[in-house]
Amino acid sequence: VFSPARGGKNVVNGRPLQASLIDKIENAQIAHDWNRAEHLRQSTLRGVTKLTHEAESIRSFGTAALALAWVAAGRIDGYFNYSLKAWDMAAANLMIRQAGGRMSTISGEPLDFSSNVDKDCLASNGILHNPLVTYLSK
Repeated sequence: VFSPARGGKNVVNGRPLQASLIDKIENAQIAHDWNRAEHLRQSTLRGVTKLTHEAESIRSFGTAALALAWVAAGRIDGYFNYSLKAWDMAAANLMIRQAGGRMSTISGEPLDFSSNVDKDCLASNGILHNPLVTYLSK
């Protein structure tokens, strides 16, 4: 059970969350999810293609909530998605930041949770964030 808490301890099954310390993409496990819209699937495919030749593994969980929680827990090193709602990301953003990781748009801009518009999202252990922005935003 993942338990985020503002100003408190973020835990999974009673243990504190800690983002991974992987510092090279070639050692990283990166996750993504496929979107329904064809143009978003194409964007995801381009990102997967770029990272396939660099990362240790590429995975798709089929659920953003689990993938983002796994970034916070250090079980995967990064995650990207081209279409999420604010409610898909808000709690994860808190968990990931407090675990030492980072979340932004895929181009590296801060996330805006004030609207109900779909947004792209990149989550990482923090160490790999800028390299992932470079790979995914080209």
